[in-house]
Amino acid sequence: MTNKLLKLPVVDPSQIAGSVHSEYGTNPGEMIIFSVDRYRGTHIVMGTRGLNMLQRSLLGSVSHYVLDHTRVPVTVIPKEVAD
Repeated sequence: MTNKLLKLPVVDPSQIAGSVHSEYGTNPGEMIIFSVDRYRGTHIVMGTRGLNMLQRSLLGSVSHYVLDHTRVPVTVIPKEVAD
């Protein structure tokens, strides 16, 4: 199985508005959703830890939680691409 990257047009970074916020809590997924609502976020970009199916079922997946509970678009970057 090969990993094919999606080719996107080059975007001028000066045309992108964004911000970074830090929140602390016991459930990362809930804190991400809370932050998006609090700061009126319009898009979430997050990476994965690259867990296998057993690890995900035991530890849970923050990206799956966020995908299931948010109202804004989410881009999840796989571990292989994130490294």
